[in-house]
Amino acid sequence: MKQFPRWTIVLSKALLACAVAATLVAAFYEEEDLRGDAAWKRFAGERAEAGTPLDFKYYQPPPVPDADNLMKAPVIGKMNEEMSGRTGPWQEIQRKDHEFWAFWRFNGRWHEGVPVDYPQVFSVLRKQNAATGQYPGEKRTAQLIMDFIAPVGTQLDEFVKEAANRKWSVADFPNSGPQPYLFQMSRTLSSVLAWRESAEIALGDAQASYVDIHASLRIVEANMVNPLPFRLLYAGSSGYFDLEPVWEGCARHTWNEEQLASLEKQLSQFRPLRLLPRAINANTAHMAPGPKVLPGWMPEGWAEFNLIDYAETNAASDLRSFDPKAGHVNLDEIRRAREMIAALQGIHSPYRQLSKNYWFPHLVENIAKQQCGYVLAETACALERARLATGAYPAVLSDLVPKYMVAVPTDVVDGNPLRYHADADGRYTLYSIGLNGIDDHGVYAKSTRNVSYLSWSTTEGDWVWPKLEPGNPSPSPGA
Repeated sequence: MKQFPRWTIVLSKALLACAVAATLVAAFYEEEDLRGDAAWKRFAGERAEAGTPLDFKYYQPPPVPDADNLMKAPVIGKMNEEMSGRTGPWQEIQRKDHEFWAFWRFNGRWHEGVPVDYPQVFSVLRKQNAATGQYPGEKRTAQLIMDFIAPVGTQLDEFVKEAANRKWSVADFPNSGPQPYLFQMSRTLSSVLAWRESAEIALGDAQASYVDIHASLRIVEANMVNPLPFRLLYAGSSGYFDLEPVWEGCARHTWNEEQLASLEKQLSQFRPLRLLPRAINANTAHMAPGPKVLPGWMPEGWAEFNLIDYAETNAASDLRSFDPKAGHVNLDEIRRAREMIAALQGIHSPYRQLSKNYWFPHLVENIAKQQCGYVLAETACALERARLATGAYPAVLSDLVPKYMVAVPTDVVDGNPLRYHADADGRYTLYSIGLNGIDDHGVYAKSTRNVSYLSWSTTEGDWVWPKLEPGNPSPSPGA
């Protein structure tokens, strides 16, 4: 009988072991894929029965004619192309050693009671050889701002005209079509419009500032009509700029009754907490059936387990943290959500990778801040209308109902009426108690300065519609 070399026997056994191992691994992957698929089908059925199907198209708004959609106006495509390609008149502004963005630092921080810092703006313009000599005063500097953005003035005027004439402002969902939505450019467009609006207020051109603010708020509208979490957050970023001139205009008594009523009506439409459940559910559907953020070695079934876990932990905890109809948050649930996210970082289950690494930090808190800003601005317009009619601000907010507001505005934190009182100096104090849940009597902590999103701390101070100190551009905490 022929004897084979010993090494061939060892090799054959090794190959057999590898084949058995590969078969077991393949069987494991197949079994996990089948388990994941079965779990996904059960989950999808439960979501369909609950009225939140895992069908991304279900959450898309009805289509509107391009001719009536502001986001389909030719000027949108033109600005998007020029900003992304750094060509045309936008390049003339943005190429100047990034001084374009210096305006952002000095164009006011309404949430801190800081109006446009015209002396600092003048110093920026002087560096760009757009101005010479000593500070010429507010109005002259405001005109220099208008001159600085004049290269894009024609496009801004065209956008403002389209915003007044087009019925709809609907963004692509999420980012599709031959003409991309002004996603990256929306921040730039909003900030430049805000510069112009504030300059127009300083120059006493009430009508021009009013129509510009109306146009810029339609960028917010575009993000809210097509809600996804990141879209709502970008709406807040655009709205941050829009509220600066609204604050200054109300404080300086810029607009008449008709203009204020129109701005108030427009602001009253922005209630992102009402849209957040749909946005969260749309985001879950958008991620289906399997996210690409997980390691490629994982069985496909694990991706489905991860998505189910994400929907039942992160998304579910966010949904428990607020009441969309009542328009206020639940501080206890927000605290529990934070604790849950922190606890997840110590868990290493392969079924929970998505929950650990793919979530929107402080989503509910940021949307609550955003909504609070709109409610405060809407209330400020109503208060200014009452002052125009009677010569003084009302003693209590209920005096605004029903002539100036449908109902008494409520605090996004606890659902109670906004805190308000008319002051002896002829002005007023208006604020939310903020996410610490404590009434600090209209004082916001100094530590909130330079915090990125609205500079309203999530743990300290109140969210205030500040007073504009006459002749004093410096911050006034507690005003």
